[in-house]
Amino acid sequence: MDHRVDLDQETVIRPLLDLVGREVPRVRASFIDVALSWPERHYLIVPRSEGAVSQNGPEEAITVGLEAREGPFPEDAADTGTAGRTPTGLWVAETLLFFTDEVCYTARHRAADSLRFLASCLGWLLRGRPREAALSLGVGAVAGTAVSISEGGVGHPDRIEELRGSGRPVNLVQAGVVLDFDGACVPAFSDGNGFGFPIEEARPSLAWSEIRDRFGGRYRFVRVEGA
Repeated sequence: MDHRVDLDQETVIRPLLDLVGREVPRVRASFIDVALSWPERHYLIVPRSEGAVSQNGPEEAITVGLEAREGPFPEDAADTGTAGRTPTGLWVAETLLFFTDEVCYTARHRAADSLRFLASCLGWLLRGRPREAALSLGVGAVAGTAVSISEGGVGHPDRIEELRGSGRPVNLVQAGVVLDFDGACVPAFSDGNGFGFPIEEARPSLAWSEIRDRFGGRYRFVRVEGA
C-alpha cells in the first residue's frame, strides 16, 4: 500500500512560487528554519510533522510548512549569502519513506542501548543532524523501560517497485523544497526524515552539484512549473 505526503499547494508551494523572480532583501537559514525577510514581513519555512503509514501502524513523516509573520526576521541565524538576490527556481525534494519491523527492547538491552544513545547524541552535536530512532531508543534505555522501536529509512523514488516488493507500506513524501538563487541553493527539506534541515551554520547554502552529490541518491528534485 502506497501513501502520499504532499506539500500544501495553497499555503506552501504557491506563496514560494510567487517569490521566484522577486528580490529577497535577506535570507537567513538555520537547522530549524529558513527565513525570507523584508522590512515589513518575513516568511519562515519550518519542519512539519504529517501522518505516514507502516506495517507497525501510524508513523510520522517530516515535511515543511510556511509561516507568514509581520516585521523583519531577527538576526539570529546564518546569512546564506543570497541577500538582495532573486530566486530563480523552486524545487521540491521527494523521497520514499519506509519503516523496519518493530523490535522490543527490554532491560537486558539497556547498557548497549545507552552507549548507542550517547554516540547518537555526540553525532547529532557534531553534525547537526537528528537521529530520531536512536533518540527514542535512548530515552527508553535511560528511563529503564521496555520500548518498541522501528527505524525509518528513505530511498530514491525510482526504487518504489523494489520497496513495494518487500511487502512493507511505502510513503512517497515531499520532504521540503530547495530555493535556487542562481546557483546558490538553500536546502529547506528534511534529511532522512529528521526534524530539521541539512543546513550548517558555516555553509547555509550549497551549489547544485553539492545538492546532487549529497542527496541525489535518496531524493528526487522536481522543478515546480512556472519557476
